[in-house]
Order: sequence, then C-alpha cells, then structure tokens
Amino acid sequence: MNSKQLEANWEEVMGQVKAKWGKFTDDEITEIGGNREKLIGKLRKHYGYTADQADQELESFLSSCECSCDSKNDSQLAKARMKDEGSPVQSPAPAKSSALPTG
Repeated sequence: MNSKQLEANWEEVMGQVKAKWGKFTDDEITEIGGNREKLIGKLRKHYGYTADQADQELESFLSSCECSCDSKNDSQLAKARMKDEGSPVQSPAPAKSSALPTG
C-alpha cells in the first residue's frame, strides 16, 4: 500500500494501526489522518524508532495490512494519478461479455 492508498483508506486502516501501536491516542489517530509522514513521526515519538526503523515498521505493517484497500481503490488511484499528472482522466473500457450465443 502506498501513501495515497494509506490516506484514501485511513478509515479502514486506522483501527489496525491503533491495534498494532496501542500507544497512539484517538486524537493522534485522527491527527495522522492517513498521512504517512505524521504516522512515522508518531512512531518515532512513542516507540523511539529512528526514521529508518519507523519506515521499516510501517512498510512491514502495510504489506500485511488486512484490508481491501489495494483492489478496491485501484481505479480511483489511477484516475487520481492521471489527474495529478495533468492527463485527461479516461474510464476503463467496459468488460467484454463472455456469454456464448444461444441458438
């Protein structure tokens, strides 16, 4: 999960963050709001991690995160990325029907 996915799916992920790193207050979880740098800062503050340690801990957590974030928001992220790059946003082509003709 990348930074944009973390931010976009914070509501789903924040409970898992709180469960893993229980020293965070509810106010801090709200303040972090899915911002990767803020989360790393809080990890450093509460757990005494170096910047590299906090980043590694977060990466490990995000790679094992139990949420539907990656598949659910792929198209939304692609659209956001295209918009950020100044490209026109195009909808994906509709899926072709696999139904066989009857007859």
